[in-house]
Amino acid sequence: MTQAPGRGMHRQTFAHRHLLFRTGAIAGLSALLFTLIVKVVLILTTAQDMDNLKAREKARVETASGVIENQLDTIGRDTFFLSRTPSVKTAVESRNARRRYRVEELFRAFMNTGEIYFQIRLLDKDGAESARVESMDGQTKAIPKSALQNKSDRYYMQDISRLSSREIYLSPMDLNIENFLIEKPYRPTLRAGTPLFDARGSRQGSLVINFDATHLLDRIRQILGGMSQAMLINQQGDWLVGPEDQEWGFMFGKPGGFAQHHPDAWQKMVDNDSGSLHTKDGLLTFTTVNPSSSPYISASSSGSALAYGRSREVRSDDGYFWKVAALVPSDAMPTANLFATPVRTAVYLLGLIVTLTTSATTPWLFMMRREAQRLARREAHRHRQITANLAEGILVIDQEWCIQEVNSEASRLLGWRRDELLGRDAHQVMPDLWEQSEQFQGVTAAGRPYRSDQETFVRRDGSRLPVDMSAAPLREEDDSSAIVIAFSDITEQLHQEQAIWHLAYHDTLTGLPNRRLLVDRLELAIAACHRHERQMALMFLDLDNFKTINDTHGHETGDALLKDVAERLLQVTRETDVVSRQGGDEFVVLLSELNAPEDAAEVARLLLKRLGPPLTVGDATLRIGASIGVSLYPDDGDCADTLMKAADDAMYRAKQAGRNRYCVSGDMPRVLEDETKTHQSDA
Repeated sequence: MTQAPGRGMHRQTFAHRHLLFRTGAIAGLSALLFTLIVKVVLILTTAQDMDNLKAREKARVETASGVIENQLDTIGRDTFFLSRTPSVKTAVESRNARRRYRVEELFRAFMNTGEIYFQIRLLDKDGAESARVESMDGQTKAIPKSALQNKSDRYYMQDISRLSSREIYLSPMDLNIENFLIEKPYRPTLRAGTPLFDARGSRQGSLVINFDATHLLDRIRQILGGMSQAMLINQQGDWLVGPEDQEWGFMFGKPGGFAQHHPDAWQKMVDNDSGSLHTKDGLLTFTTVNPSSSPYISASSSGSALAYGRSREVRSDDGYFWKVAALVPSDAMPTANLFATPVRTAVYLLGLIVTLTTSATTPWLFMMRREAQRLARREAHRHRQITANLAEGILVIDQEWCIQEVNSEASRLLGWRRDELLGRDAHQVMPDLWEQSEQFQGVTAAGRPYRSDQETFVRRDGSRLPVDMSAAPLREEDDSSAIVIAFSDITEQLHQEQAIWHLAYHDTLTGLPNRRLLVDRLELAIAACHRHERQMALMFLDLDNFKTINDTHGHETGDALLKDVAERLLQVTRETDVVSRQGGDEFVVLLSELNAPEDAAEVARLLLKRLGPPLTVGDATLRIGASIGVSLYPDDGDCADTLMKAADDAMYRAKQAGRNRYCVSGDMPRVLEDETKTHQSDA
């Protein structure tokens, strides 16, 4: 029996339809799977890119705030230093023309050195200018007396008048006003000032320094610029740096620019010191700068945009602040939208077409392979971006100590271009690490990391670079090992540690070793004398009548006198001896090695002779004597406490015997031979 033609045709048509259905189902599922995979990948990479963006923006904002804080420290420190100079102190107490000329010359020299200040004023207690120096057309000029102004009605003068001695005031940042008008071109200005007092504690005037913030704001724009909108916002929510047509609005009767445009974001910024906000305009990253947190700045105020306006309040806490912010526009932020860009749209459609055309085979395999390659490229690109923006230098060296990879920070720190470092022998950069080569073999062989708090690298110019470094193994695709070295410059850290050590072991007034360092040196000297069977001496020196001089002429004269005494003691003693100030008017001299006990008495006589001539401090001519007590090792003791007590007792015996004497422990107090003759002739 033959099959009817109609039935066979029906079956063939059914098979064709079934094949088309299966092909369509597979194609649809493949297309759906492809779309889901692309979307998930985009979501994950977008989240990662967003994290990287936030980290980068946070680092840039913190860098900008650090620049501002460093500049504020400089302004406060310069104001304090200038106000304490003798020329300023004498000029404010006297209207003498010669002293006015000297203070003008001081101001000119100070401005030429820093080149960041455009005005320095010395004002009397009524707010009238006694002297003013300005930077005009690239030159510093003293303003004639006839052109000096009265600034008593300016808000910052009223704010400064409320301060005590040694307190530094910093004004809010605004535009400079001259002759009742805002200066053009606009000059962003910070004013630092401090009241000046005479020796009796009466306020005699003020010192005011005008800082030109133009370059500082340009630096903020440079750090935060690029694809972001740089912002610096004051406490009232006004733009100091921001959209060009909105900056300094409060100076022209339009206050609160940012606060009015973004009230919700501004409230969150006020409530938090730092953070990131997603706004309708994009990603806003911010941090806070508190001018009064500087150790040199005591107070600030709300200021006034009017020529003769008054500050609403003067603050000495963190209530006055600036917000440093950067806004990444919405169209520049990472997005998971499949059709966000023409390139992304084209890639997606192309992948979809390929998936549909290969749906009868294994489309998911090719799709996953392509996606894996694309993700690998993106990861490598992201790795290069992260490495390039790291604050640490990165070097990758192979087992032959050949440099294989380097980031931009490493190039900057070492002074080499990247192409000069690649392929170079790492021993030229890290010669000291050759001695630790076995430890580096452990990094690659056993996978043990290596960490060092202080190593020394060599720059291109041959100078030494102290670094903090770590090394870790890196397993390559061919199963070989390399070493990744991360390092950072610790030069500033070492300088700070040295400065802290000096402050801990030295007297801040005279620079001499303090009691802590003296005891350490004394114990070392005792150990050396005991080991080599030598003798040494310890002298306690107390100035006679110092309290009377200090009470009569003031503490500043007393401080200057103590510095002069320290210099005279150093002139008499040897470099191997130790001259220390214990506090007040007490000094200690350690004679680390003596040929004979009589040498100590001879040094005591030399010290009294050196302190005999009168000292000139300012306008005062002062005479100062001293009472010196001497203890000997090992005669008077073999430990630090015993020697110090014996020298102290001998000093009090000398003082009780009539002052300006020296007394060796166990002996009678003595005076200089010329003084003995004088006393005998008087009798």
